[in-house]
Amino acid sequence: MTKNLKCALAPSTEEKIVAAAMEVFVARGYHGARMRDIAQRADVNLALLNYYFRSKENLFKTVCAKFTDKIHSRLSDSFKTQTTLEESIHSLVGVYMDTLLETEGLPLFITNIVAQHPELLFQTFQRKNFAKDLLPHFFQQVENEVAKGRIRNIQPSALLLNCLSLCIFPFIAAPIFKSIFEIQHAEFRELMTQRKTQVAHFILHAICIPMHPGVSSPSTASEKP
Repeated sequence: MTKNLKCALAPSTEEKIVAAAMEVFVARGYHGARMRDIAQRADVNLALLNYYFRSKENLFKTVCAKFTDKIHSRLSDSFKTQTTLEESIHSLVGVYMDTLLETEGLPLFITNIVAQHPELLFQTFQRKNFAKDLLPHFFQQVENEVAKGRIRNIQPSALLLNCLSLCIFPFIAAPIFKSIFEIQHAEFRELMTQRKTQVAHFILHAICIPMHPGVSSPSTASEKP
C-alpha cells in the first residue's frame, strides 16, 4: 500500500478490496482491469479506493504482497521447526494447499500476470527474497539425503517444482476437472483437502530409495492416527 497515509484502511475493507481486485484482475487481466470495476466489486467508493491506493499498479502490488507475505510467513515459521526433509515436504505442500484453498483464484491470477505483466510479479517476489530466506534450508536437506543415499539423485529445484506443480495445477484446471468428472464445488474442495496428504506421500515415495538400511518408510510419521 502507498506510504504516508493519514489513517489506516480498516482490515475488513482492505480484505474486500484485495479479494475484489484479484477477481477483476483474473477476469480481465491487468491491462483490462479498471479501478472503477474493482470499487464496484468491493462495494466501496471509487474515491476511497483511489485515495488509499493511488493507482492500479499500487493496488496490484498490494494484492501480490498480501499472498506472497502469507506464503513467506507460513513457510518461514514452519521451516524453522522442520528438521527432516520429510517434514519439510509435508510442510511445503500443506502451506501451499491451505493458501490455495483459502484463495482459489490465486493460481489463475498469477498465471494471467505472468503472461501479461511478469515484471510486477517479479518485483514482489524479489522484495520478499524467497530464494535467500527459504530455499537454502530445503535445498540443503535434499542434498544431504541424496549424499546419504536415502533418496534418489534429484536436483533440489526439480523436487521443489514437482511439489508446487502437484499443488497448483488442479486449481488452474478446476473448471475442466469439475466438468469432466461432474462434481460440485464442495466435492472439489474435499478432494483438494485430501491432496495435502496425498501429494506429500506421492513425492516421498517417488524419491525414497526402497529398502535402504536404517531408513523407514517416508509415510511412517505422517500416517499415525
